[in-house]
Amino acid sequence: MQTAWQQPPEAVLETVELSGLRGRGGATFPTGKKWRLAARQPTGQKYIVANADEGDPGSYVDRFLMEDDPHCLIEGMALAAYAVGATQGRVYVRAEYAQARAVLAEAIEEARGAGWLGGGAGNPSLLDIAIVAGQGSYVCGEETALLNSIEGKRPVVMARPPYAVERGLLGMPTVINNVETFANVPWIIRHGGAAYRALGFSKSHGTKLVSLNSLFRRPGLYEVEFGLPVREIVETIGGGLKEGELLGVVIGGPLAGIIPPHLLDTRFGFEEMRAIRASVGHGGVIAFDKRTTIPELVRYTFGFGADESCGKCVPCRLGSRRIEEIFEVILQNGFGPVATRQEWEEITAALRQTSLCGHGVGLGDFAESVRAHYEKELGQCFK
Repeated sequence: MQTAWQQPPEAVLETVELSGLRGRGGATFPTGKKWRLAARQPTGQKYIVANADEGDPGSYVDRFLMEDDPHCLIEGMALAAYAVGATQGRVYVRAEYAQARAVLAEAIEEARGAGWLGGGAGNPSLLDIAIVAGQGSYVCGEETALLNSIEGKRPVVMARPPYAVERGLLGMPTVINNVETFANVPWIIRHGGAAYRALGFSKSHGTKLVSLNSLFRRPGLYEVEFGLPVREIVETIGGGLKEGELLGVVIGGPLAGIIPPHLLDTRFGFEEMRAIRASVGHGGVIAFDKRTTIPELVRYTFGFGADESCGKCVPCRLGSRRIEEIFEVILQNGFGPVATRQEWEEITAALRQTSLCGHGVGLGDFAESVRAHYEKELGQCFK
């Protein structure tokens, strides 16, 4: 951080903008642009919030970063605070991450004692950080629900605009990034925005942590450079499946598309994943073999979506449960006598087009990928 303190906040903003760093939590918004918007807000109380509500099944990127190198997160938040003029920070940590909270709390005390938080000799940042324990709701990973939860309110999604950089926590300008995004910033400031931008390819700069699930021969957490073919992540890094034939891969959580085997040569990048109805998301890589059927996967995903919905949007609250019911009947009877293909398509289209947040939209995107890549299996579900 000493390097940053020797330059004005504007220089830090320019370096992050030059790096091309984009949010690693799934939304992929340019980090430098977000910080710039916050910096332009009137002088006064501003907040920096780290989203550590890592709820995607199979993802443990943020947990590892907080437990292994908590000072990297703290430094990233302090640099953000210096760049935008914030003095208060919050880390919203998933309820299940008790060990991460303990390690992070100790690191915050160390940073505070060393003068790196709350002001100190040679430290122009007045940022102080508090930890907030999550409330056990998956939807708290969405930023407006997260802010409601921090304020002690029910974690429901709010319509935008205004965006958090304009009116966020307690109505004040707020920068929200996930843990991995903040953890990239110290390296960028130390080595320069151009060096970071040179990593990766196309519009996907830098590296991404990915966590491979237990079906791989070599499950675990890996850092990969953007631009690798997905096949290299699955077959070379992960070693392929322990057994069975690959049905597909979901990257970035349950609310993302399935990548079928014939598309594994697609390069790992934000736009490239979107082009095949998939996502980089948070970096969880879950493989399915052919012991899992598409109807089972659809039923599970929409059941998860229904259970975790905040309930504000009708298509998400009721539509996702209806899809779960339809596929439960399909699994029991071999076809869908209580539903039509039209009902499935109308509900999933409504999810994509009318949901307030990525929860409902993601369910619709998942359904779209099933339609696009597994039409044979889907067609067998309806009369």
